[in-house]
Amino acid sequence: MTDMKIGKIHIENCQIKSIDKALIVAKCLDTLEKEIGIRETEISFKDMFICPDINLTILTDSSDPMEKVLGRILIKMDKIKYGKRSNYKKYKTK
Repeated sequence: MTDMKIGKIHIENCQIKSIDKALIVAKCLDTLEKEIGIRETEISFKDMFICPDINLTILTDSSDPMEKVLGRILIKMDKIKYGKRSNYKKYKTK
């Protein structure tokens, strides 16, 4: 068995203020993953502010793979933060 290393991209104490900013973050994550990732790359966020006015389904419904991934991560974070008050409580994340 080989010891497979997984690249990690972690963002902490930052904010995403608009859907335009979220799209830029997705593009940046895609570039980072391609440039410095090792096979699989784990992406994580901690203590983020995501503007509640952003419709995160715009990301999850995108044809761009990284936008979909970012949308799923942010929706999961929203559900953890707001619980039953989340706008995405019925939305399934993989």
